[in-house]
Amino acid sequence: MTLPGESMKQSVNRMQFLRGRFNGQPAIRPPWSVAESQFTDLCNRCDACISACHAKIIRRGDAGFPELNFSRSGCDFCRACVQACPTGAISKESDQVWSVHASFKSSCLAERGVICRSCSDV
Repeated sequence: MTLPGESMKQSVNRMQFLRGRFNGQPAIRPPWSVAESQFTDLCNRCDACISACHAKIIRRGDAGFPELNFSRSGCDFCRACVQACPTGAISKESDQVWSVHASFKSSCLAERGVICRSCSDV
């Protein structure tokens, strides 16, 4: 499936499309997770972080590794997942909270001072 406005070479499968993952985006891991390559090596998929999350935003992903799902709530950075992780995949030593960062294009109406609800509607 090719996304509207994207080149014909760039495509996503049905599961990626339905889950909102485009361009091969990796899953969003819990805050304070180590780098993805280390994360999948360290995480033993014990679900301790999932049980510890009182906001219930950490869920089992496609391969059984924990990932975030913000459809019901947001993260309040309580660090319960960090304390629960026995392997160090979610590390107390990590200074980086998130591996992904939001960026806005110049076409963003809010960046131009125009009131817009498009992002919050999504």
